[in-house]
Amino acid sequence: ADDSHFTTIDDYGQFDNPQYTFCTIDGDISSLVIQQMFPSARVLSLPLNSEYNLQMENVASGKADVALIETTAANLYIKNNPAKLRNLTATKPFQVFANCFMVKKGEEGLKTLLSISVEELLNSGVMDHILQKYEMRGVDLYRVAHPYRT
Repeated sequence: ADDSHFTTIDDYGQFDNPQYTFCTIDGDISSLVIQQMFPSARVLSLPLNSEYNLQMENVASGKADVALIETTAANLYIKNNPAKLRNLTATKPFQVFANCFMVKKGEEGLKTLLSISVEELLNSGVMDHILQKYEMRGVDLYRVAHPYRT
């Protein structure tokens, strides 16, 4: 939290540097992102199925400089461990990934059912109420833009 290297982030490319170490989990999407976007950075890799908390503990203890963590997990850690870490992406998200459901090939009916059900949850406002229950700081989870709202 008190590291002066990271006062503002205008360009995430600054982390593509061997002076920085990313903590990641083997097989996690963050490990792919780090390989692709920060090939010059060092990597401290944790075993598959490690908890996100271990990544954040490695950053807090100085073994790593940065961890790419899902926002709600990071905010929960920060809430429970005040003054240990800072969210560097609070005002400018690093990357946004969509969620999806996987269905068996040829299951177009099930895919359509799931898509329509999720769309109904979004359009009715139910999804907003569900997400609000899990957010720490107002709006931690990005909402899908409604085509009928401006």
